[in-house]
Amino acid sequence: MSETDPRQSGIRALLEYLASPAFDDRLRAVVSPYLDDRERTVVAPLPLARHIGHFGPEPHYLKTIFGRSYDRIALITPPRREPGITQGLFDLLGEEFMLIETDDKAVLNAGILNQGVTNKGGFDFYGAQILRFYRDYGLMRHLHGPLFLGMSPALLEKGRAWLAQLGLTPDSGFVLLHVRDKGYVASAANRLEGEMRATSLGNVRPAVDWLAGEGMPVFRIGGKDDEPLDHPSDIVFDVAKMPDREDWMDVFLCGACRFSVNCQSGPEGLVRAFDRPSLTTNLLPTVLGHHRPDDLFLYKSLFRGDASLPMSYEEILAADLPIALSAVPLPNPQVYADMAIRPVENSPGVILCATQEIYARCSGTAPPEPSDLKKRFLAASRAYQAKLEQNPEARARNLDLFTHALGWGSPADAQGDEVPNFV
Repeated sequence: MSETDPRQSGIRALLEYLASPAFDDRLRAVVSPYLDDRERTVVAPLPLARHIGHFGPEPHYLKTIFGRSYDRIALITPPRREPGITQGLFDLLGEEFMLIETDDKAVLNAGILNQGVTNKGGFDFYGAQILRFYRDYGLMRHLHGPLFLGMSPALLEKGRAWLAQLGLTPDSGFVLLHVRDKGYVASAANRLEGEMRATSLGNVRPAVDWLAGEGMPVFRIGGKDDEPLDHPSDIVFDVAKMPDREDWMDVFLCGACRFSVNCQSGPEGLVRAFDRPSLTTNLLPTVLGHHRPDDLFLYKSLFRGDASLPMSYEEILAADLPIALSAVPLPNPQVYADMAIRPVENSPGVILCATQEIYARCSGTAPPEPSDLKKRFLAASRAYQAKLEQNPEARARNLDLFTHALGWGSPADAQGDEVPNFV
């Protein structure tokens, strides 16, 4: 890109404006009406609040970073009635955070200046590009522990009444299922990284069958245009297809499930923000895997070139795939294409075995000691963390904190069935 490229000039001009006193005045005009002089307040913009994958976990991240040192956390969001914003989540977050709605694009995107915490007179402002934001969360959580979101008594009561209407015992437990199927990537906006993360609904069907056979209700959430689940059991519910579906139901299900079976997509972040266990299937390598310590995951099999065997974990790390991310915390499809690496979905049998493992874990019947696969995975992850600490590019991009090395989640033992040489 040339030095005279108008896009570069526009970016420089925007950054200069965001660092100016004129912008500070503009920001204060948006924020000041919400402030209470008796409270120490930190304000953070959430420009991607239209997406549950951001509006779900990012308040939890901010609470972890700032909840111990500020009286109030204020979230600057787009207007709540904009398409895509989960209204039920907006209602819930409004009970715990100060929500400041604005359509001022400069204010919403002020984090790109990447200054961290700065005082704006009357409040502190946290502005961080997304990779720095997520690393700040990871470091604070590692040092001091996480602070999770809470479920309001009103939402819990409403959700339990809904379960009773469905013929379920409200406190008996249920499983949340989310599969980002290939229908999601039909639009050009979602195609590049979406195709890499997409999964097939049919591959989770044996796990759903097994859970239903165990008497465990399953609630599948997603979009109304998703492929229907069409399960014969009367304790398996396709929530998006329900005629009376409201989006508070998704929020309740994420916050009250016994555990979730999901893919690398938005609802998994909300589940963890509520401190609920999860099995993440079809994961692609990332340094930003913010799993809970007892969560499980399954990597997609990655085939390089014409190889007949999938890559081992050591080969994945040697190729630096955990930091092969785009500007947002998602896999960079161009890097995978340049390396001729092809992701392949988890098989039905492997997802079933992993579901049985997390079911046992949540039931208290799992083995107390980690398997050899889990121990080797953690050792390899810690070795990669040491490598990242010597990688100036990783440090510059805020990709030098490898959460697997911290023991945040572990591979399901069935990973070794799908990739025998995984570790």
